Amino acid sequence: MLTALVIGVVSVPYVARPVRARARELSHESFVDAAVLQGAGRMRIMARELLPNLSFTLIALFTVLVGNAIVLEAALSFLGAGVRSPEASLGSMLRDGLAHVSTAPHLVVVPSAALTLTMLAVNLAGDAVRRALDPHATVAGPPA
Repeated sequence: MLTALVIGVVSVPYVARPVRARARELSHESFVDAAVLQGAGRMRIMARELLPNLSFTLIALFTVLVGNAIVLEAALSFLGAGVRSPEASLGSMLRDGLAHVSTAPHLVVVPSAALTLTMLAVNLAGDAVRRALDPHATVAGPPA
């Protein structure tokens, strides 16, 4: 639990900066001016105008940060600063398997492959969600 809290707190600047920058760009758009002229309050403008336009930025950041959080947790557990031993973690499995790598290499290969496949799945899922929700995406065939 503490590891997840630390990873969340460390990740805040990586979300806050780009979201704030994109929100400032969007705040100068004509649809925000139109909402202000209609008498919309700040919360309504944020919820109805800015947040839907920030969703693509948030989705992209979320998928990158989830992947980074998984790797960071595995790294912390590998170093002994993450999840403690009764709990399962890919990093602690790698650390424990490292002592037996010459006699049982699968103890290192399987957690490494699981970590790699998890990262690949998170990135592919994020890309698919972004493509499905992006109104500016063009309908095209498979990449050449």
